[in-house]
Amino acid sequence: MNLGSCLQLLGRLEEAEREFAGAVEVAPDLHPAQLNLGMVRRRLGRHEESLAPLRAALALAPGDAQAWDHLYASLMVLKRPQEALETFFAWEPHAPSSPEVALAGLTLSRLAGDREREAKYLDLCVRWPFPPAHSGFARLPLSVVQYFDIAPEALLALYERYAEVMSSGAFESYSGQLKRTRGARIRVGYLSPDFRDHVMGRLMRHVFENHDAKRFEVYAFSLAPERFEDASTQWFRDHAVRLSNVAALTDAQAARLIADHDLDILVDLAAHTQGSRPEILAYKPARVVITHLGYHGCLGMRQVDYKLADRVVDEAGNERFQVEKLLFMDACIFPFDHVTPEPVAGLTREAAGLAGRVVFGEFVNPLKLSPRLVDAWARILARVPEGVLAFSPFVDSDKAVIAGMLAKAGIGADRVAFLPPGEGDAQRRDRYRLIDVVLDTFPYAGGDTTLAALDSAVPVVSLTGRRHSERTGESILVHAGLPQLVTRTVEDYVELAVRLATDPAFRARTAGEVRGAYEARRAEGHAGYVRALESAYERALAEKGVRLDASAAGTVDEFQKAFRAALVDHQADRKDAALLAYERLLLEQPDYPPLNFFLAMLLRERDLVQRARTLLQRAVRVSPSYADAQVALETSSWRPAARRRRRRPSRR
Repeated sequence: MNLGSCLQLLGRLEEAEREFAGAVEVAPDLHPAQLNLGMVRRRLGRHEESLAPLRAALALAPGDAQAWDHLYASLMVLKRPQEALETFFAWEPHAPSSPEVALAGLTLSRLAGDREREAKYLDLCVRWPFPPAHSGFARLPLSVVQYFDIAPEALLALYERYAEVMSSGAFESYSGQLKRTRGARIRVGYLSPDFRDHVMGRLMRHVFENHDAKRFEVYAFSLAPERFEDASTQWFRDHAVRLSNVAALTDAQAARLIADHDLDILVDLAAHTQGSRPEILAYKPARVVITHLGYHGCLGMRQVDYKLADRVVDEAGNERFQVEKLLFMDACIFPFDHVTPEPVAGLTREAAGLAGRVVFGEFVNPLKLSPRLVDAWARILARVPEGVLAFSPFVDSDKAVIAGMLAKAGIGADRVAFLPPGEGDAQRRDRYRLIDVVLDTFPYAGGDTTLAALDSAVPVVSLTGRRHSERTGESILVHAGLPQLVTRTVEDYVELAVRLATDPAFRARTAGEVRGAYEARRAEGHAGYVRALESAYERALAEKGVRLDASAAGTVDEFQKAFRAALVDHQADRKDAALLAYERLLLEQPDYPPLNFFLAMLLRERDLVQRARTLLQRAVRVSPSYADAQVALETSSWRPAARRRRRRPSRR
């Protein structure tokens, strides 16, 4: 059992799993063995196999929030939400008050359509006092609260609490440890789990293709395990200066690797979404850190300088409800993309049972179905007898969840249809042939789904609000030249939807307006979007005082290559060559902690202890978490070798 724990800490998960499995075989009633076996199987991605030991751990210790949290997470990854619901509601009466319970309760009460529970757990999540030790968990409420009706003031309080956790001293700043290396181009890196066949991957391909290569060097840092890499990943590898996969590294190691690329700007594309790792950003691995697109809100971290926005999705006054500063683009934050539909065999209104119906398209995550939203839909359907809501979930288990949520709002199964999602973006576009109107969700408005509808000439009815997440639909529609589809009250939302459904001429005229407006925006291409993005980047650098001409003699690749060569000489006992190389590099990069450390170790071997100590002190001053330098400083053998060998006079 203890050996398994040590192996788990070392990241040797397969070996740890064997040790825990052996312990369970010998002592099946040993709670820590069952719990750790389930946890390590989850970390190995073997979620189905994690269920039995986690259930056993929960049976042995019914109040164990950690066992429940891992069991719940595995069931959700396995797309078994109904089973997660049943398990949670059976466990809930025995559950201690904990952040795990609050978050699971919030998510599952929404999926269950239980409004009373939802209000209870939302309040608990917003008020939970996360201590510094919970930095990994403290961000999780931020990953879901955007789906809920929460005032900007309350959301700000949650952001500020998270900012305190992430500023607790556990993270140091890697920015500034390298003096800017030579290079006239702006070095910008993108951090994402989606450099693959994914909507974000498709969007970023356009960005990489259109970046001005004369002014920008573009890097990619992938958060997705290598097993998820595909042909799109290889495309990014071919089109970036460098693509580095940091999935297997610790947060500190990943941040160090990014920092060693000497970036001017790091752009985070995931924030608090699945696969994100905001702890990497807490180390400030670039001179300027920006968050963009992946999440409809800010990160809530003081180490992040800017949240990219446009002047519709975020009004200037919204900045008072955020931790990061708003960085405005002179364009919509979403690029206007086009995907040519690929027909799906057999996908017709008749086959889907939609002949003679007015079809409202809702190709969304079930978490977006807020009580206020489904109540508005119920009002619309009451006035449109032939109306039907069409969903297209990626997993069959979501069908029962969606149907149950709508039933509790009085929307029967006869008013709900499910369409096949298709394979890939092209087939998914084909679903819109069957759709008359898209009803945008609120309070978490659409992004890619809204763009897909407009690209298919389908009118979108959007209700705007105060928060960024409530205004993405308005931003897309206004920038597309379709402000007439934006509403400001639930009553107006209902009225516009009903008119589009019941007035075929008005619907046809509006669809024509959508087609013309979107085609005009598409004709502008992606280059204009990327120019607006680059202009915002340059403005951010100017505001932060980053100068491209205040640089060291060599490029970052030249410096890192020379440093690695010096390390090789040092390890091969070619110490004179290593010493000369270290000293030469120190003139160029006097504050780089690893350089100071290794030069100090070499000087210490040569009894130049005072200078060695000074270099170690500098390494620790610049990088307080540099454990090797700290340990070396704290050792007692800092006298010259000759003095260390001298014996004390005898007392006899």
